[in-house]
Amino acid sequence: MNFNTKLSFMSDEQKALMLDRVFTLLGVNGARLDHPFVLEILAEAGADVDKNTKIVRFPKEFLEKVIKGSPKSAFHAGVIEENDFEVPRADGLFITRSGTGAPFFMDPETGKKTTVTIENVKTWVKVVDSLPDIDFCPFPSPSDIKPQVADIEAIHATFNTTGKHVWTQPYSDGSIEYLIRMAEVVAGGREELKKRPVLSLITCSLTPLDFKHMDLDIIVQAAPLGLPLHLCSLPSAGTTAPFTTGGVVLLAAAEILVMMSVTQTIAPGAPMVATPLIFASDMSTGGSLQSSMEAIIGKATAIEFVKWAYGIPAHTYGFGSDTVIPDEQAAAESAMLASIISHVGGDILGGAGQLEVATIASPVQLIMDDEIAGSLRRIQGGVNLDDDYMAWDLLQEASFESQFLSSKHTFKHCREALKTKNFSRKTFDGWEAAGKKTQKERAYEKYHQIMAAEPKQYISAEQVKELKSVLDDSIEKLVK
Repeated sequence: MNFNTKLSFMSDEQKALMLDRVFTLLGVNGARLDHPFVLEILAEAGADVDKNTKIVRFPKEFLEKVIKGSPKSAFHAGVIEENDFEVPRADGLFITRSGTGAPFFMDPETGKKTTVTIENVKTWVKVVDSLPDIDFCPFPSPSDIKPQVADIEAIHATFNTTGKHVWTQPYSDGSIEYLIRMAEVVAGGREELKKRPVLSLITCSLTPLDFKHMDLDIIVQAAPLGLPLHLCSLPSAGTTAPFTTGGVVLLAAAEILVMMSVTQTIAPGAPMVATPLIFASDMSTGGSLQSSMEAIIGKATAIEFVKWAYGIPAHTYGFGSDTVIPDEQAAAESAMLASIISHVGGDILGGAGQLEVATIASPVQLIMDDEIAGSLRRIQGGVNLDDDYMAWDLLQEASFESQFLSSKHTFKHCREALKTKNFSRKTFDGWEAAGKKTQKERAYEKYHQIMAAEPKQYISAEQVKELKSVLDDSIEKLVK
């Protein structure tokens, strides 16, 4: 296979200059880390730590050692083995996930935007579980659950619904322990979880270069277990970060390297995924944008840089729109974003189904994004140019009167073409005879088919009981 489908936004000279600036920024300015244990171990490892200000400065040699020692891949286990994956993929293609953390839900039945409920979470996960080109499952944020246990209740519903890998961002210091305990139940115990990490976690910076106790504690608790950590920087150009692409990417790269340093100091060899979620700012309103051209270029440049500089898998938004409904703009922005990020080498494309700058979870958009993911995987797969695929023997025998419809070569290869799921390939007359349905209407029909199907259960009855016991324990301990 000829992998000739990559894009680049940076020269090697520009990458080398940016890496040097990252080292200088972290060596001179440093970062603030609000976690006594983390400060202690970084000081022991050779970082320059001021425990009064909580500012840590990282010598260049320290950072170079972290980069050199970081694992270059990350295994993610599915609830069932057929959904396991490793990044980077051996075939050079990308992995996908749905949107995470949205506080709002676009009800397919009413078209109304509502706050997320735990029933919406179950609906979302059922849709994700049914889509062949969405590989793992985060979830939106339910508002009808006590906030101290909202993430625990949501992951409880998720593990009861999906056979895919589960990805989460803890909502509080207290919930981290219970999220991990639920993963232990699904994996079959703590030691089995180390072998089969059915859960990965997000840990985030508080841009610029500030790190909260909770996010550092995620690393402290998860890294020794070998749970993949998605090290997430969320700078918004022009507000929490410099407005220019170079400035926002430099800041994101520095924040990710801080989290890499903490992770590898606590648990050398712990799997990590660099996750620069770059936003742009609409300076006329002050709002953030995830799918403007500047935001797309920022994400693409960040992905290219961190893969080159750090050598670890990279993950960012590969889907999603700034518009508020699953319309033509949503389809166009999501397709543009996915195309650019996949072809710049993103290992994980996130955000399928999200609208209004990742604040609305839309099952209809999720189904349409699944189609985009499958189509881009076909494009990114490249072209095979051996003699069989060039039809060399066939063409040498062909005459000016030849046709190829009945040839054995055509019969051999004709089923290799991508078969679309919801995109229409009908003629106008055929489309009219089928009811003149739009892509959105066909996605809505697919949603109904998914919801009408019998729910699947991937874990045992005993595991269901154990998950409920962990949930009950969390409510008793955390809800005041």
